[in-house]
Amino acid sequence: MFSDDFMRARAPANLDVGVVLGGAFGAIGKHWVVFLIYTLVLFCLPYAVTQAAFLSLTPDYSTSFASLGTLWRGLLISLPNIFLIQPFFAALIGWTVWADSLRTQANARSAISAVGRQTIPLLLVNLLVVLAQTVGTLLLIVPGVIVSLAFWVALPACVVEGGSGRAALSRGLFLTRGQRWRLFLLAIVLGVITAGLSIIFNLISLMAGFNPVHSVSPIVTGVRAATSGIGGVIGAAVAGSAYVELMRIKGGGPGSEVAEVFA
Repeated sequence: MFSDDFMRARAPANLDVGVVLGGAFGAIGKHWVVFLIYTLVLFCLPYAVTQAAFLSLTPDYSTSFASLGTLWRGLLISLPNIFLIQPFFAALIGWTVWADSLRTQANARSAISAVGRQTIPLLLVNLLVVLAQTVGTLLLIVPGVIVSLAFWVALPACVVEGGSGRAALSRGLFLTRGQRWRLFLLAIVLGVITAGLSIIFNLISLMAGFNPVHSVSPIVTGVRAATSGIGGVIGAAVAGSAYVELMRIKGGGPGSEVAEVFA
């Protein structure tokens, strides 16, 4: 008969949400200056520019085609930020969190070098994940959530482990398999944090005498950009910390096929 100690040793480990959050906020605390620069340059500035471009569009609701034209112009304004800038932002922070977990040189130069070497695979992974999330959300929302959980650590895997975009997607699937309910809980925690940041933003805007919903004041735009930037840093750091923890739990292993995303 197997002893209790042996059975416990053989039991598969699960993702510890507390450990992931602790690793993320610990890395943010150590590298807050670098993360602040990343946020200002790669998140807040593009966010403010995008918001200003959106506000410059004059809505035309005279016909359904005109309103669709306004919508498409707005989407085109967002494309560079979604498909070019944000993946670099997330990858830089994710790589830094991983390097920090190894007690190595987690400096900006090394992070930029690592991300730069994986530019094409990184953009490809981000493109495929965003498209899959969009299609899944348009279907019934739930498939979009499943895709998000399955590929949660694909970007960190891409920049840390190198290789092709397909390899990064497969690696992300392998690492998250069997852990997606834990990741879902982690997503809920992040949602609560984001909601709290939104409440803080609204209170600051109201105290400054601005309507946080309808105001187009530069102050409101700046506060909104800062709030979104903080949320972006936390989200990217949590993804990097989740990758570190999943690596500890599952380590190496064969890649998964994309068809297994709903497993």
